[in-house]
This record gives sequence, structure tokens and C-alpha cells, in this order.
Amino acid sequence: MNNSSGLVSGTPTQPGVWKVVLTASNATGSGSAILNFEVLQAGGGITRELWTGLAGTSVASIPLGTAPASTSLLTSLQGPVNVGDDFGVRIRGFVSAPATGVYRFFLRADDAAELYVSDDDDPVNVFKRAALTAPSTGADWTGAAQSDLLYLKAGARYYIEVRHKEGTGSDHVAVGWSKPGQPDTAPSEVVPGYVLTRYEDVPVGIADGTLYYASLLPQSGTVTNGYGTSSIRLSADQTVAYVSATYSGLSSAFSGMHVHDDRLPPGANIVFDPDEAGVQRTPEGAYVWPIVGVGALSAAQIVQGLGTNSYFNIHSMTYPLGEIKGYLRRLDGSQTFTVPPNPPDWTAEAGTANTNATAAARFLSQATYGYNGADLAALQSAASYEAWIDAQFAVPPSDTYTDVYRKGNDNTDPSSGNLMFNSWWRTAVTGPDQLRQRVAFALSEILVTSENGPLDDQPAAL
Repeated sequence: MNNSSGLVSGTPTQPGVWKVVLTASNATGSGSAILNFEVLQAGGGITRELWTGLAGTSVASIPLGTAPASTSLLTSLQGPVNVGDDFGVRIRGFVSAPATGVYRFFLRADDAAELYVSDDDDPVNVFKRAALTAPSTGADWTGAAQSDLLYLKAGARYYIEVRHKEGTGSDHVAVGWSKPGQPDTAPSEVVPGYVLTRYEDVPVGIADGTLYYASLLPQSGTVTNGYGTSSIRLSADQTVAYVSATYSGLSSAFSGMHVHDDRLPPGANIVFDPDEAGVQRTPEGAYVWPIVGVGALSAAQIVQGLGTNSYFNIHSMTYPLGEIKGYLRRLDGSQTFTVPPNPPDWTAEAGTANTNATAAARFLSQATYGYNGADLAALQSAASYEAWIDAQFAVPPSDTYTDVYRKGNDNTDPSSGNLMFNSWWRTAVTGPDQLRQRVAFALSEILVTSENGPLDDQPAAL
């Protein structure tokens, strides 16, 4: 800390919440306060994987499913320059947004490259944001590919990946960005190392173990609209737990939260305090709880009581002993995936529709809003499912709009929305083009038009 300017600087080594005591004094006297200093992540660069002996310039030729020839760590989102020919590279990890707002990413490379950024920290939600199929100029970013504008939240982690294929020539690759409040026509910098986390830094063990959950409701004697939830994931070896909580509607300012065990005496039954100095947090924001014995309870006994004796509560200034509370209960589930049986072979079933009433009924229950004996007989007399579908295509459409307009006085003045709904029900129940109406309904649940809003009581528009 610079005593003159008050600037706090340095390189944090681990995430967590730290309580730093600040003191200031002059000839008149002195004062002090506690600064809650939260390290969102410690950074540390991003992983670079290299595959050699790959001719050409196609990114698709990088054998991502095989082990790379070497792995290294980059201190920014920029690869080394002029390291060789005929190689492929994958750079992957996580980027944490330093501020909430709109970002744009810029990609430059020789020869070809692609940039992927996820909507969150899960690689499965990744999207291609920019691509180069021809070399771009080096440090001046001429010819760089640009992403669309992306809205990122401060402190949130996003999975990011760069795929780079070099043929021959002066190889390079880098990703820059413009941050909120900066012009988005050019990057302000290469994405720096302090916002990057290497791919291997995903916490090990968080996905394993046992999950406990609590709904947080008003404690006895409180008057509050507060509510919340808490979850605790116990590691597979039962030595560490990861604690998360959300809450809203407290009667006054938040003052603390704890995990308690009701087997210990009141006032001395806190077994984990996330607010203590030095408590670490995962990149996802969960509090890391190294389970140790408290009072008369050993660590093993505390683990044993998680689903029966432990509760989580949130404290406020008005209710320092706790405002909302919930007992933790173990969630049932399995980490073993059982492959479901194969679905019926509809092509084989179709050949028996004219003799198998059950098969015909199954088909009609999916292809219509409901069927009667005549519908069942019509399908069984058709040559095939395809013939029945072709016959449905040939049936004239049941037009909902015409029905609405016929029942309404004026298609420009507001009328009861029931005109639309009644017409829809009439068509669904009695329309001869059942397949068309069933498909239209499915599409209407994807491309939604709602009466809630400007189309209220506008049945013709609906």
C-alpha cells in the first residue's frame, strides 16, 4: 500500500475474501476501518497445447482428440512468434471479466485461426466468435477478425479457446479486446494474464461427492420477507466441502452466514464461518470448507451430521442471531449413468399399423390432438404412415384468422382475447388437418407470440 496515495497493488496468489485493517492519523487524531478485499481469481496465464508435423493451413486438421506433443503456459493471450512451420495449437482456459459491460474480441494470426468464447465457464456452451482463413498483419492488428459485441459480468469466468494452424512463414497468434467504455473498433490491449486461468485450474473434486441442500426460511421470532437457498457439496474423500448460498429480501443489511450443528451448545455450534479471514473461494464463487473438528465433534462426526443435524443461516443487522435458516438435507442421485433402452423402431412398427391397433394408436397420439374410431380405421386402411401423412398434406388448412375475423366485429378495434383462444380450441378439436395443427402448435411454442403486452385483446393480430 502506498501511504501517500492509498493505492493498493500487487499480485494476489489465491482467491478469497480478506479483512484488511486500515489506519490513518494526523495531528488531530487517528481512525481505523476494515476493508473487505475480495480476490476474484489469482490469474496465472492460459494453457497452450502444440501438435507438430501437420502440413497445410486448415484448423480442422488439428488432431484435438489426441495428446499434444507439448503443453506450456502463456502469460497473456498471445503465442510465441516464429517458432516453426507445420504445426497446430490450441490455447484454452478461462477469462474473468474485470468489469461488467460490453466487450469485443480481436483475433490476429498467421496462417489460420478460430476464436471460441463460451456464455459461461462450461466448455459445452462455447460458440465460435471469430475466424481467420488468411494471415493478418502482426502487431498493428490490420486484417484482424472481430467478434460480435459480448456482454460480460464482472468477476464471472468464461471459457475461451483459440485454435491456430500454421503452415509456413512468420507465425504468430494473439487475441486482444476492447473493454467497457473503450472504442470497439480496435483492441486496447492483448488480453492480459491477470484475467486468465489455465484450463487445468478447474477445481478437482467439486463434481464428485455428495450434495446437500437447504431452503432458507424465516427463523423463529423474526419478521421478514427474506428467503434463500444453500448448497454444500462434500468431496468424495469427505475432507473438504464447497459451500454456496443465495438470499434476498432481508429486513436489514447482511451481517454474516454460518453452517451450524445443533448437537453443539447454542452460541458455540458454528462449524464453518465463510466470513473468516483467509477462507478461499473457488472460481465459481463457492466457499472452500476444510472440515475439522469443532468442540466435542470430530471432523468425521460433523460429516456424518451434515444431512441430519446441520443447518445454514443468514444473519442481518436486525437479527444478529440469524434471520433465515434451513436444515441441510442430502439430495438423492447417482453418478452412474444407465443407458436407457433403445426406442421402438417406428419403421418396423409402421409396417404393422394396419394390423396392430396399438401401433396405430401410438402414432396418432403423436400426430394429432386426439383420435376416434374413424381416425384409427383411416390410418389402418392407409397403405403406410407416409400415405396417411401425404393425405394430411392434401387436406385444406383450417384458418384460425378467418374464424377470429368472422366472430369479431372489427379486426382493428380491441376485442376479447377469447376470440383467439376459442377459435384455436375449435380448430384443435375438430379441424380435419390435425397433423398441420399439431405441428403449428409445436412451432408456436418456439416462436412465441404472447397476449401479455401490446397484443392484449388483439385477437386478430394474435
